[in-house]
Amino acid sequence: MDMSHYPFQAVSSRAAAKQRPLSNMATHEETKPHFENEEPLVGEQDVSTVTGVNATSVTLAAALAEQKPNIWSANMIRLYMIMGIGYLVSTMNGFDSSLMGAINAMPQYQASFGLSGAGSTTGIVFMIYNVGQVVAFPFCGWLADSYGRRICIFVGCTIVIIGTAIQTPATSLGMFVGGRFVLGFGASIASAAGPAYTVELAHPAYRGFMAGMYNNLW
Repeated sequence: MDMSHYPFQAVSSRAAAKQRPLSNMATHEETKPHFENEEPLVGEQDVSTVTGVNATSVTLAAALAEQKPNIWSANMIRLYMIMGIGYLVSTMNGFDSSLMGAINAMPQYQASFGLSGAGSTTGIVFMIYNVGQVVAFPFCGWLADSYGRRICIFVGCTIVIIGTAIQTPATSLGMFVGGRFVLGFGASIASAAGPAYTVELAHPAYRGFMAGMYNNLW
């Protein structure tokens, strides 16, 4: 009997097609046209090989180069006054070093603390200042990054005031040396944030000059 005209024959053919293994079907990659000597498009690259992005604001750089602010404007003068706080940190260190160098040669100073003027007796007075700075080193970065530059400068200068209060009325060499240690401890904390404070506040167009003024006020 010829059963080709019955509808179930067509259904069976479609079912067989559905059961065809997927491996025999053409995939998207197989149907994609291939050209010999094919090169990737401009800007096309493997995303897995991208390790970083270099982002530069060309517009900002051009604007700063062409439209530098007036250095005598009200806003710039206000900026100078704010940055002066950071500059005073450098002045604090320079003033102490210059002052101690002059006092060390005074006969009255040597007689008060029983110093002979030789390096073996005066060296401890200068060395203990640096010892205080070394001891404060582990706390400098943590304090500046955790609480900010201003807090770090404030804490350092407060410790410097305490050290000065101990050193100034000293009646013995031990008291004087102890004050120098506290003074160096505070100076190190303040100095850790002072340069960063000035660089971060400086206007980008004048950052090199304004940051360089920090050491000029030592």
